[in-house]
Amino acid sequence: MRFPQAREGRLLPADPAAGAVVTAVGAGVLCGLMLAVYALAYARLAIPPALSAQLGELMSLALLTAAVLAAIVSLRLAYPAATGVVAPEVALVIGTVAAGYTGTVAPDQLMPTLLATIALASLAVGVVLYALGRARLGRIAQYVPFPVLAGLIGGLGVLLVQSSADLVLPGLWSRPELLQLPQAGLKLGLVAGIGALLLALHLARPSWLHVPAVVVVSLAGFWLLGEAGPARDGWLLGPFPAGAPAMPGLVWGRLGEVDWPAVLTALPVIGSVVALMVVVVLIDASTIEALVGEPQRPDDMLCTVGLANLAAGAVGGFTGVVAISPTVVAHRCGRPCRLIGLTAAAVCLAAWLAGPQSIGKVPAFVIAGLVLFIGLEFIVDWIVRPLLRLGWADRLVILAVVAGVAGIGFAEGLMIGLALGLVLFVVSYSQLSVVRHSTTAGINFSTVDRRETDRQRIREAGPGSLILELEGFLFFGTAVHLFDLVRDRQRAAPPLCHLLLDFARVRGIDASAGRHLERIAELAQRHGFRLVFSALDERTALRLGRRLRHLSAVHFAPDRDRGLEWVENDILASGPAAAAAHPDAVALEALGIDPRLAAHLDTVAFAAGEALIRQGELADDVFIIASGTVVIQLDTGGSRPMRLRSALPGAIVGEIAYVLGQPRTASVVAEIPVTAYRLTRVRVRALEASSPELVIELQRLILRHVARRLADTTRLLGQLYG
Repeated sequence: MRFPQAREGRLLPADPAAGAVVTAVGAGVLCGLMLAVYALAYARLAIPPALSAQLGELMSLALLTAAVLAAIVSLRLAYPAATGVVAPEVALVIGTVAAGYTGTVAPDQLMPTLLATIALASLAVGVVLYALGRARLGRIAQYVPFPVLAGLIGGLGVLLVQSSADLVLPGLWSRPELLQLPQAGLKLGLVAGIGALLLALHLARPSWLHVPAVVVVSLAGFWLLGEAGPARDGWLLGPFPAGAPAMPGLVWGRLGEVDWPAVLTALPVIGSVVALMVVVVLIDASTIEALVGEPQRPDDMLCTVGLANLAAGAVGGFTGVVAISPTVVAHRCGRPCRLIGLTAAAVCLAAWLAGPQSIGKVPAFVIAGLVLFIGLEFIVDWIVRPLLRLGWADRLVILAVVAGVAGIGFAEGLMIGLALGLVLFVVSYSQLSVVRHSTTAGINFSTVDRRETDRQRIREAGPGSLILELEGFLFFGTAVHLFDLVRDRQRAAPPLCHLLLDFARVRGIDASAGRHLERIAELAQRHGFRLVFSALDERTALRLGRRLRHLSAVHFAPDRDRGLEWVENDILASGPAAAAAHPDAVALEALGIDPRLAAHLDTVAFAAGEALIRQGELADDVFIIASGTVVIQLDTGGSRPMRLRSALPGAIVGEIAYVLGQPRTASVVAEIPVTAYRLTRVRVRALEASSPELVIELQRLILRHVARRLADTTRLLGQLYG
């Protein structure tokens, strides 16, 4: 098996001095002891009372699993000091399943069936994690909110504090009477002293020397000053049951003894374990990144833990994850390298060969004090400090997650945090307006180039219109505010005549928001204003179209420009002057041009689809539209040209390139049959010699035309950003 990421982290410390190597080995031994202790503790979770006589065999299997996990994680994960550990969540679930087996599985089949379940869970988790990592789906870890992540790490800190007391007084939290035992207070005092000392040193002056120095001094003090003989037994991690090491792949030779129908009934639980492990591994990636201050690739984490679980399943071992606490301990030692993890794996392997009872000679209060330090550090960094600087909503999420993790379980705390975070997100997002810009038709014109008289009529009627450019995701929370905004505007003065809702920047619409859009349409029908939906996605437009087809007040437009054009046409089509809104032709006199200029203009006609101006050609003439409609469009090289604007009778086209003497930047095409007045550059030169005052008049006409467009744009920008 190849480990391509192993080249990114050093096998040995960056400092080649012997002291650095010794420090790394010492950190590895310490981490290995922690992994072995965790493995033994978690093995207890997976065995039902009916198999208590075989606890030693299951503990031995857990030690072998810890060695395999630590070796693979150490060799492959990008962060060089990381190690692996048996997953307590999965061990607890396996224990629940095994408790159910005791009532249905024959006694002689119970152990093989439990071993098969353990191996199957590890293999299933390994396959899924590795597949997700190869598919590069690890980025979903980035979507875990910070308060949820802080609550998870803080809750883990609370659990570590509880575990530190359990290590010296097993069962303390369920049996408070243990506090009455001889030397119980002294044991807890030593644990608290080591944890508090390490925390104080870390907060005052962080150094990689603190952890190994305090551990060495504590061990030396115990063995030099402690009482001799059997009296020490009450202070040690052991005794653990003795027995021969569980051989790798023990389950594969006993497949014939497995109660497979019982295993099949456990498959749904194994499936939930797989889903849980995906979340846990991704959370671990973010957690380690936050704790060690180095970026972690979630895809690399998924692949690494997946391979580690495949290897663990191959030897019939437990499901595993990256060990957070030992990894942090290794990081605190200041010499992150793969030697630490490999040494930890060697310690677990040695413990497996020697039997669980070998770990029992380590003083419990030393390991407990170290666990307490990590737990207190988590609490300070991820509960206390965030609570001092975050808002009330984030504080609520953190405290809820911590309570869930500490009181119910890690997975339950995660679910509580995600659910509460989702609720608070919905509430907070609902307070945001989905209206990006709010304008009126009197300022926000379409790209249709109209006569100044028509534009003036649109400006006068503009206050009776409302143009709303929407953005984001439209759901029940934001849709309610949109409906309230429209209803309040309808009740205000002047009366609302036109409403355009532009959905070009809307990323999605849920069913509840669709219902509120229907309510807005019903409001328009009831109060007599026209409603335009523009740039709706095809699916939503079809659904609303079917439901609103009986409402005459509703119109659908493919984009905002077409919607604005429809509103302008509707304004111009109303009132006593409606008949003059779109005349068949515009005489030069109506444009304020000296009639003497008519002799120098050519009258030209174009069929529908014929080009008056072609993009890229030299600008030798300018056109004044007399009748019909033209479209100014940009050829982008795609299948369809981009519409820039339309021009009605009275508009001037081609003037910019004509004045600048540059090639045409766009094409002008007749949308319907068009009649236009054409003025060529040759005629203008003749006028310059014979009638210079007419040339000045023509320049004024073009200047007024350009200035009018610039003024409209300035007014629009002033309303949008003023």
